[in-house]
Amino acid sequence: MRLPWKVPRVAKLTPNNPTTPSLPLAAATAIDNQFITDPDEIPPALRELSFRYPLRRYQQEILELVKIKMERGERELHIVAPPGAGKTIIGLQLISTLKVPAVILAPNTTIQSQWGHKLDLFIPDHLTGMVSMSDILGTHEDKPLKPVTVLTYQVLSTPGREQEYLEKLAHQNWAQEIAKGRSISSGEAELRILDLLQNNQAAYNKEMSRHVSRLRKKLADVMDLKDVLHPNALQLLQALRRQKTRLILFDECHHLTDYWAAIMSLLVKHLDDPIIVGLTGTPPEGKSKLQETRYLSLVGEIDYQVPTPALVKEGGLAPFQDLVMFTQPTEKEFLFLESQHVDFHRLIADLAGIEQPPPHQENPFGNGDDGDDEYAEHEDDLSGEFSAPALTAGPRDLEKQSETKLIDPAAISVVDDQFEEDTAFGVMSGGDLDFSPGFDTAPAPAPALAPETVSGHDSDTQSGEPSLIEFAQFVQPGPLVEIESSPSLDLSESAQLPAATEVPESAALPVHSGARETTGTVTPPLTEWVLSRLNETAYDKDTGAFRSFVQLRPQFASALYRYLTKTGLPLPGNIRATEELLQSPTIDDWMMILEDFASHRLKLSQNKKDHELYDQVRSSMRKLGYSITEQGLRKTASPIDRVLAFSKSKTHAVCRILDTEYASLQDRLRAVVVTDFERMSATSVKSLKGVLDAEAGGAVATLRTLLAAPISAMLNPCLVTGSLVLVDRRIKDQFVKVFDELLKRDGLDVQLIADDDSNEPWVEISANTSQWQSRLYVAVATEIFELGITKCLIGTRGLFGEGWDSQSLNTLIDLTTTTSPVSVKQLRGRSIRIHTKDPLGGRKVANNWDVICIAPSLEKGLNDYHRFVRKHDGYYGIADDGQIECGVGHVHPSFSELTPAEVFASAVDLNNEMLKRALVRDQIYDLWKVGMPYHNRTLGCVELTSLRKLNLTPAYLKRNAGYKDHAKEMRAALSGIYVEHAALGALTAAIVGGGAAFWGAPVLLAALPFAAALVLAFKRHKRLFTNFQEQVCEPGTVEASLGDMTFALLSALKRVRQLPKYIDKDSIKISQRSDGSYRVFLDDVEANHSKIFTSAFKELMSPVVDQPYLIPKYEFALPYVDGDRQSKDSQKRKRLFFKSYLRGSAQPRIATYHVVPKLLARSQKGREAFQDAWNKYVSPGFIVETETKPEVLQKYFGMGPSLAERLLWE
Repeated sequence: MRLPWKVPRVAKLTPNNPTTPSLPLAAATAIDNQFITDPDEIPPALRELSFRYPLRRYQQEILELVKIKMERGERELHIVAPPGAGKTIIGLQLISTLKVPAVILAPNTTIQSQWGHKLDLFIPDHLTGMVSMSDILGTHEDKPLKPVTVLTYQVLSTPGREQEYLEKLAHQNWAQEIAKGRSISSGEAELRILDLLQNNQAAYNKEMSRHVSRLRKKLADVMDLKDVLHPNALQLLQALRRQKTRLILFDECHHLTDYWAAIMSLLVKHLDDPIIVGLTGTPPEGKSKLQETRYLSLVGEIDYQVPTPALVKEGGLAPFQDLVMFTQPTEKEFLFLESQHVDFHRLIADLAGIEQPPPHQENPFGNGDDGDDEYAEHEDDLSGEFSAPALTAGPRDLEKQSETKLIDPAAISVVDDQFEEDTAFGVMSGGDLDFSPGFDTAPAPAPALAPETVSGHDSDTQSGEPSLIEFAQFVQPGPLVEIESSPSLDLSESAQLPAATEVPESAALPVHSGARETTGTVTPPLTEWVLSRLNETAYDKDTGAFRSFVQLRPQFASALYRYLTKTGLPLPGNIRATEELLQSPTIDDWMMILEDFASHRLKLSQNKKDHELYDQVRSSMRKLGYSITEQGLRKTASPIDRVLAFSKSKTHAVCRILDTEYASLQDRLRAVVVTDFERMSATSVKSLKGVLDAEAGGAVATLRTLLAAPISAMLNPCLVTGSLVLVDRRIKDQFVKVFDELLKRDGLDVQLIADDDSNEPWVEISANTSQWQSRLYVAVATEIFELGITKCLIGTRGLFGEGWDSQSLNTLIDLTTTTSPVSVKQLRGRSIRIHTKDPLGGRKVANNWDVICIAPSLEKGLNDYHRFVRKHDGYYGIADDGQIECGVGHVHPSFSELTPAEVFASAVDLNNEMLKRALVRDQIYDLWKVGMPYHNRTLGCVELTSLRKLNLTPAYLKRNAGYKDHAKEMRAALSGIYVEHAALGALTAAIVGGGAAFWGAPVLLAALPFAAALVLAFKRHKRLFTNFQEQVCEPGTVEASLGDMTFALLSALKRVRQLPKYIDKDSIKISQRSDGSYRVFLDDVEANHSKIFTSAFKELMSPVVDQPYLIPKYEFALPYVDGDRQSKDSQKRKRLFFKSYLRGSAQPRIATYHVVPKLLARSQKGREAFQDAWNKYVSPGFIVETETKPEVLQKYFGMGPSLAERLLWE
């Protein structure tokens, strides 16, 4: 669920408006009058606060907005601006404008300390030395409070008496959960908890903490917060009230959805009608209705939203590009991953008759001799080769390089197995596949058909049509669509997927319930089950029961259809064969089918062998991260996910990235590497013993690998986490000296300790004082980083993911697993701040890297890639063609939500391309067009790949004439040359002849002008003939063809008033991307008009399946031999073709059919408008109604390019 605040209530930004006032002083006066009746009431420390520098335009607009809202009597202001946009400056400017006591709340101490650092910018020069920051700003420890109090949310939310209550309630819930989940008595559950308390205190505390945290979120709903807050928190509330606090600033307010929100509501009620300002870079998404209500009740709906691209365009944030580096698992890791798939492959072979071909067919990373393994450990190199997985790639997959994602229906809630923010290190949380009502109980299977019915194909069934089970016995196996084989996928006989498989006695499973044995063949049990499920209601057309089944469980129904495609069986006749259904089953499809088969057939069977098979299915699914429960299929944590996410290969990729970045930036490089944790948890290490070590995936492992690489001598990397500061021993003395100087500058007397363990490549820095906290050493280490003593910091998302500020940072390497939109945007916002004092900072470009480990030959081998896709969902970035695009497509045009595995066969090329892009920051800066106007709106677009080769487009269309008329015009023009010159020659000859007769000269002289006229006529005729021939025989370009079709569509939509008349041909934009794909969209139009056009154009270009109306595209065959236009044979054929064209006898042929978009196809008027425009700009031809001509669908079935719909910002 997305909260309803995508469009703020304030008008969009007006780009580059030079008339905006420098400061809305009127706003300050209006607001002051709301609170201050006596100037003496203004705290002295606030009277002269004023920002030293000019405000950015959008900051000025926000202050103007405050004035407007105050005049309306409104007290909430909700501002969304990306990290680095200056939200802290906005908050402090509000304080200096209102000049009232204020309280600021932040989620952590790092962000809390930043308010103090920025406050220095508001103290006038003439007061420097007279007024200090401590006179103005303080914390809860100050008695009395300062005019501006900065707190963390935790300070006010300190638990008191409720802790005992929560622990008691958590214990009860835990016992109930154990009893229910393990089907034991409540007494046995209590004994289990007691045993855990006595024998494993850490595990007990972890479980108790989990239950307490879950209950605390509900605390506000069941208890009076005044009764449970700590006495100190209640005293602080009273102190803020006595201070007459009139302004509350919630920094990073997206955290206010649960317990903190309830506490902050109590704060607001406790004060005297304060102004509330919510500041965030990323409003929360995917929250429950209750959480949404809590959030909005505090800060209200969004009043002002500043998109990141807008700030980049204005020069407020640095341009950036998103890059990715692919790695492969080490040999040890890959063998483990492969072993986790063995049971699944054996299961599919036994149950579905589908054999998995041997893995290691093609290594996407090459043979290791390309110099790309400089930082790899050779003993861990993967010696095998990769290929696309046979069970998740099929014939239609080879025709697609970009696929359209199936929309998850509302009835199905899928929680992707991603690493959540609050889970233990190395542990994943999953979610249920919530199958809605319809098959909660086992359905009655279709009655078994007698063998004679199958062999005889009884036609006296109730529906009058053969059932799917019957049809399965005589259908020919093989793909539905003939395709050419691809080197990236094995299409040999062993990889073909038969509908019925010969099962040798030695290899066959026992025939379980549902497996039918016929003469010489056995229908695989899983195929039997799928067919029976579909056959239950497949032909009940009178009641529409089957359609109801699709509506109730659409995702499961799609999985069954894709299973039929995989096994070579046809789809039911009443089902539209969409492009999605012609794909091979995804791993999720397989799991849904297996779960349904296991839960409804095997588990409920009376056959004990079926029960044994049920256990095998459960075990094989669990290894891949899926669990069968009584509530349905559940995605769970799997070792595969952890191995890919924390692969050792990723740390070597970090070294390669930094090597490239340093080659470009040299001493200006400032890089940060962010991980999920410092070291992997003991639980995860134990479960993956021998595969991942104790440091795998953590900050310490990254530092260790980097220090062992040659590039570390240039970077001197350091590690900073919540508990550790580790320094490259080569800069130990310099680091400690500068660290000590910075501490003394801030008036801190801290004695540093350098623990030099000779067995480690680093030195640990610490101090024996309570002041040694992350709030202190993170700030100092950041200053040292800014100075360049270390050029690379390594740390965890907890410290560097939110609130951390380094204006010099220009390279971010993200090794985290979070896909939360809030966390992703916060983390990537670290690198795009501009160093205002850096003379070269004006053209700063940040490189944001992801490192992804893939094993394309395994069904779950792309889990890390899919996590990478989710990271970029909803995130805008610059694409290769200069468009600002939402989603993973801006990283590379070949990436999409369902990028086929064969794309990764060129992983080396992808990596090399990314490394080259990292070196051209200046070009990326220019692509962003900083300073140019923008509209602050989104546009839809369609991307097309795998476009067919064009023939000759009828040339007469360019002249807006018919074929016969065009040929007649050309013949007349060619003949007219001879007529014109003959007449002129005859006239000249007559004059010359008369003169010759008069002067007595030979009369034959009169023939010379006529002969000269004929020679000139011949030459002109030849030139014009050649010119006409080139025009007619010139093959059309893809871009021109797309332009013709889009203009025809636009004209038809305008004619039926679906689009306004002011949109013209100039609004159509067609560009080619680096991978050869084409991007088509309407520019300079409103979002709703863009959506109409994009949707219609996507339908127009979509593959032919079973659409009701099609229109042909006629083309002439190319008169060239083997594509060589200059050969003698080609020239001869071209001349012959043109002569036939001139005679009007050339016959164009139908090259393909295109779909008539629904918006136009639904009415006779719309179809006429489209046909007229098509005939005028694209091709002759009449719209075909496929119901009356089904042979058209059969002949042109599946023809069409690969399509992907994108979202652009401009």
